[in-house]
Amino acid sequence: MQSYKEKYGQWALVLGATEGIGRAGAIELAHRGMDIILVGRREDKLHELAEFIKSDSGHGAMVMEYDLALPDTAGRLLLDTADLEIGLVCYVASECCEGPFVQTPYADFEDMLQVNVRSFTRLLHHFAGLFCQRGRGAFVTIGALAGWTGQPNCSVYAAHKAYMMSLTEGVAYELRDCGAHILMLAAGPIVERKPTRPVNAHDACALTAEEFVSEGFNQLGLKRSY
Repeated sequence: MQSYKEKYGQWALVLGATEGIGRAGAIELAHRGMDIILVGRREDKLHELAEFIKSDSGHGAMVMEYDLALPDTAGRLLLDTADLEIGLVCYVASECCEGPFVQTPYADFEDMLQVNVRSFTRLLHHFAGLFCQRGRGAFVTIGALAGWTGQPNCSVYAAHKAYMMSLTEGVAYELRDCGAHILMLAAGPIVERKPTRPVNAHDACALTAEEFVSEGFNQLGLKRSY
């Protein structure tokens, strides 16, 4: 089977790689043949993951500590990776603030907007265009079921996830014939380990982060959303 390095390019850029879906996605992409750029806020955790990837898969891994909530981060990231052959981007980074809308400090919403909308849009715009120009490459957006409808006490986060879903699916359709694979993956319940005896609907449909990314990446080139 063709490795992702052969199919898309040498490096996978994983944003929000510290834990959960981001960590599992980075490991899965290394297993599929790519070298990994790990982006996140917690440098110590990223270095631990980089060492694990190197020993576990034999592929390269580098760490870039960035805070996507800062206005200039996406631009700096593009400059710092300009000389690397990035073939796949996995945007897992997400900011969430729960609580009543009118009682939440507006500054919290600004941080969310920067991570979930502005940085995301800047990177999707850049890499979708680059991949289409090359005739190969992939951009995977990690969304959430929260984006399918309004969510009380989590309304801004749900709205951002709806935006990410709509934009990703629209861009995927626009670029359907140029060789770039653009995919939206909507995460449902994610658990560390699946219960042996599910007792409710949440348990029955829950996936581990490893199961979610493995099944999700299999949809690249086949679907625009999953």
